[in-house]
Amino acid sequence: MAGRLVAFNDCQLRREGMDLARDLMQCLGTRTFGNGRDAVIASMSRVFKNIGTGFDQLSCEDLVQFLYFAKGSCAELKHQIGLAVENQVLSPEEGDDFCYRIRHISALLYRLIHTRGLPSSLPSC
Repeated sequence: MAGRLVAFNDCQLRREGMDLARDLMQCLGTRTFGNGRDAVIASMSRVFKNIGTGFDQLSCEDLVQFLYFAKGSCAELKHQIGLAVENQVLSPEEGDDFCYRIRHISALLYRLIHTRGLPSSLPSC
């Protein structure tokens, strides 16, 4: 278990995620658009909460399931960024930069899922 935690704390995914979170929080600052700022922060938090929870799991299957949840949260975060651009809280350039970085994190998640040797899709419930 400790090996997994060390691996997560040292991995590129965590570093890039923390950089994204820091930059997004600095960019949003105190700007508000209804509850939109809180929604962006909540979406961003879910991405990393799911990754962290996955690394805490005992089985590889559970880890992969939470990594898939994190990929879904990346899609949600991109949507929230789009709303922030529409509401002129973020510039289109800022929105494009953040969405590019989110897609990169999603790609890192995809690669991590596939390094576990599991199928690309989970059965639907």
